[in-house]
Amino acid sequence: MSEQDVLWAKIYISIANSIGLIYNIPQMYHTYKTKKVNDISTLSLILRLISSFMWSYYCLYFQLYEIGLSWFITLLSSLLVFYYKFIYKEVINIEIV
Repeated sequence: MSEQDVLWAKIYISIANSIGLIYNIPQMYHTYKTKKVNDISTLSLILRLISSFMWSYYCLYFQLYEIGLSWFITLLSSLLVFYYKFIYKEVINIEIV
C-alpha cells in the first residue's frame, strides 16, 4: 500500500469516526436531558452493547485504534442509555424511600 493510499485511508476513517460521534450525540444529549428511555428496545440495546464491546475489544487487540474509536464511542453512548434505562430509576426509587 502506498503512502498516498494510507493517507486516504486515514482521512476516510477520520471522517467515519466524526460521523459516528455526530450521530450518537443527539441521542446521548436527549437521554441525559430527559432521563427517558422507555421507547428504546431492551433487546436492541443489549445487542448494541454486546456488539460494541466485541468490536472495541477486537480493534484494541489488533491495534486498529482508528476503527476502535468509533466502536468505543458507540459503546459509551449505549452504556449511557443502559444506565438511564435500568440503573437510574432504581437510584431515584432508593433516594425517594
